[in-house]
Amino acid sequence: MAEALTSFEQPVRALSAIDEGLNSLWNQIEQGDPKKPLCRTLTANLIAITDSHGEADLRRTISELFEQHPCRAFLLVVEPRPLELEAHLTARVRYRKRDRQTLLEQLDLRGGAEQLAKVPGILRPLIVSDLPVYLYWAMALPRTCLAKIAGIADYNIVNSHLLKDPKEEIGRLGQVVGKEAIDLLSIQLRPWRRALAEAFETFEWDSRTPTRVSIDAGVGNSAANLGGWLATKLAAEINIHTHRDDTPLDELISLSLEHGSVRIIITNEFDARRLRIDVTLADRCLVPSFRVLPRRAISDLLGDAMEL
Repeated sequence: MAEALTSFEQPVRALSAIDEGLNSLWNQIEQGDPKKPLCRTLTANLIAITDSHGEADLRRTISELFEQHPCRAFLLVVEPRPLELEAHLTARVRYRKRDRQTLLEQLDLRGGAEQLAKVPGILRPLIVSDLPVYLYWAMALPRTCLAKIAGIADYNIVNSHLLKDPKEEIGRLGQVVGKEAIDLLSIQLRPWRRALAEAFETFEWDSRTPTRVSIDAGVGNSAANLGGWLATKLAAEINIHTHRDDTPLDELISLSLEHGSVRIIITNEFDARRLRIDVTLADRCLVPSFRVLPRRAISDLLGDAMEL
């Protein structure tokens, strides 16, 4: 018998009745096939916050995530207009030959921004104890209640692509939680950092020698993210050139690094989905090397962040 996923839903009549709704949801699941043992396989709590514009993308991300990372998920949608909080419960269960596995228990909350202050009090009693709590901000960070909401989580996760001012917002989040947030964009750019690390192995680094970096990229935050990392690590002078033509949105096109007589050029070969790494030393040019650029969905990046 092939494995199958089954969905269960439970409306919630009032915020005070969420526990009652959970009990009803579990009863539904139990009655689905009572002859098969039911296992809860949850490995994490995931709180995900977005606005109405990002709701569809976030729902797709969670639907792609939970099979590899079973979780209790809390999806909060912040509406642009005043709205009292509304709640809804869902679950996804995998039916196997000998048993059933609960892979996702999800509470949806929807309300206006003025309701954010209520969220920590609602979520804290529902978080599964002894499991890590991840909070994914799939929207620009709010000005109010940031510390209260961010403080629920063990780990805060952002995506620079979705922030209005990544440097300011990530810095502000770090200040209120006392540690740096995990940025999905930084995870996405790992192949570029690894390509640079590979090139650095071919020569001896001299911290006294100035380093200049030039990055060509499409519109977006990738160049600033990688450039900021290089400026911090190498004290490099960074120049970013933005291309507004047919370059894929936010893709890095190339990076050129000069360190004394050494020159490193990394080029994005879009059609081949790989990076080409060329290193020129003082006395010779090295044979080009290549690094694959895998296609990564947001769910893949979020899964990686939950494994750090």
